[in-house]
Amino acid sequence: MRIVILGAKGGIGKSTIGLLIAKILLSLGMKILIIDRDMTGYISWLAGIKGKGLLASVIDNEESQYFTKINVRKGTLYVLKFYGDGPRLTNDVRLFSRQDIAKRVKEKYEEVLSTPHDHVIYDNMSMIEPNEVEISLEIGLYLSKYPEAKSYWIYVSDSLQVNLITLSEYDDYLWGKWAKNLRVLGRSLIINMVPDNYVIPKEFEKESARFDTVLTVPFYESLFQFEGNIEELPELENLKPIVKAIERKEVGK
Repeated sequence: MRIVILGAKGGIGKSTIGLLIAKILLSLGMKILIIDRDMTGYISWLAGIKGKGLLASVIDNEESQYFTKINVRKGTLYVLKFYGDGPRLTNDVRLFSRQDIAKRVKEKYEEVLSTPHDHVIYDNMSMIEPNEVEISLEIGLYLSKYPEAKSYWIYVSDSLQVNLITLSEYDDYLWGKWAKNLRVLGRSLIINMVPDNYVIPKEFEKESARFDTVLTVPFYESLFQFEGNIEELPELENLKPIVKAIERKEVGK
């Protein structure tokens, strides 16, 4: 399953949520591949990848360690730093359209995709669209290798009502235009870093009905700007319903 982490706003913990979901799956003994497509490369940094990502390595014609393996409890985590090199991404994406660069990126990415995995989790920048050149190439490569692969979308937002509404509008667009073609089985919403005694706004209750699961995650000081090892991240019990939702969709229930 392609588990895609999405959001309409930056700085709301998408990367951390992706890792926390991975930790639950790893505890079940699975092999999880994380594709770090965020500009900051936070997950890659936690995984010990300090050099350039795959795209920057190809463009600069350098050999970098952009892919790593970590044994986590019963499972195995693989992390690919696809971007994660900061502001240079804008120029790198322009060069990505060059045939020679695109060819080398494809070759290296196909090597990564040959790694056996049960699920692949995508950490993304905010407001991405599948037709963007750097995203559409990856989708095409994955589906050419695994044509039966299906997807599940996990949206992450903070608790501000205006951001929840913006996210629902973003989902309106994505779901209407892309869900069928990309074989998306469902989507869930995580409202992250909520204050004490938080209640979902009544104005958003109707919008939230579209999601299989809507979960709230409190603000955890220990997770805010976490800098430790991935193995040290906790398994949050309140995220397990999303894993269950993915499992149900996977078996067609």
